[in-house]
Amino acid sequence: MYIKYIQIFRRLEQSYDQIVHPQKRRVLRHVLDGVMGRVLELKNEMVNLELCEYHYFDDVLSDLKLTPVSYITSRFIYLCIYLLLNCTQSAR
Repeated sequence: MYIKYIQIFRRLEQSYDQIVHPQKRRVLRHVLDGVMGRVLELKNEMVNLELCEYHYFDDVLSDLKLTPVSYITSRFIYLCIYLLLNCTQSAR
């Protein structure tokens, strides 16, 4: 499910980058924020279940015929780090 959300995020992110219409961009940004939040929730649940920060998706990626590079983007990494830092700072 985590990989599927990452794929959805990538597609929405590409759409967001290509849309020029301001109202549609605003709506798509709202959807992107929701998907990012869900991805972070899933990641947190996986960490709590497995008690490990690192997860191995080799089997899932091979079933979906994906490469490790194809399911993650650099912007996604930076956005997640930014959100995590803001969540931890606001909790203090």
